[in-house]
Amino acid sequence: MLEHLFRRRPQRLQSPAVDIEPEPSALGLVYAISIGERASSFDVLPPVSNHVTDNPWINFDSVTMERCLEEYIKNDNFPIPRTCDREGYQGERHYDYWLSGLRDYLSIKQIAAEYGMILDCSSTVFDFGCASGRALRHFLCHEPSIEIWGGDVNVRHIDWILQFLGSSPRVFHNSALPNFWTLDKSF
Repeated sequence: MLEHLFRRRPQRLQSPAVDIEPEPSALGLVYAISIGERASSFDVLPPVSNHVTDNPWINFDSVTMERCLEEYIKNDNFPIPRTCDREGYQGERHYDYWLSGLRDYLSIKQIAAEYGMILDCSSTVFDFGCASGRALRHFLCHEPSIEIWGGDVNVRHIDWILQFLGSSPRVFHNSALPNFWTLDKSF
């Protein structure tokens, strides 16, 4: 019954920054299992500055902010995806959705620093399972000199990123059984 899912050839990976044909021999028998359908259009919410509330549920007890929260908000002019376009993260609490991405971005930076890794212009970040860019957007807004990659099993999320988060992130639609066509030690 599901055999057609296992025999489908991979689509050519295309975005403004990525145009790669996966090596068929590297994929074996299982080619793709993915979800979502291509989106023809999206409704979006305004940027985070329109959603700031006094009582967010997200806290920053475990991470250190490098600057005041208002600066992070000011640097992000991207729209917020509707709840249905973000895996339901935080429901209708749009400010909490944005804050959860900021917290994860800061956590990643903090953990990297603990291991002696500082994000600079030679750095590459890959967000595996990036959805519609909850954390990825913060790297775009606050680390503009680094190379940013993202992959997600839901093609709708990839379409959202390509339409609303600019042309610099290299994003692609991957399958539930991903095969990486990048060189070893790329990330």
